[in-house]
Amino acid sequence: NQTSLVQQILDKESSADNEGTWIVVYYFRDLKPSLQGLELAGCRSIQYSVLVTGSRGAAAAVARLASNYGAEVAVF
Repeated sequence: NQTSLVQQILDKESSADNEGTWIVVYYFRDLKPSLQGLELAGCRSIQYSVLVTGSRGAAAAVARLASNYGAEVAVF
């Protein structure tokens, strides 16, 4: 269950919570899985493959999830 995976990753990354605006850019070469469930992390999509979060922990969770599915990821 992807929502459970999102929550597990969020729980692990919550210690890295620094408030602010964090941008996560990810790219899938082949398969493009949906990253649904990220609203749990307080994320919103501003463009395909670009998300904005309000904390470092959420950004780390999104990056880890996308990376888990084989994406190249950058966090700003």
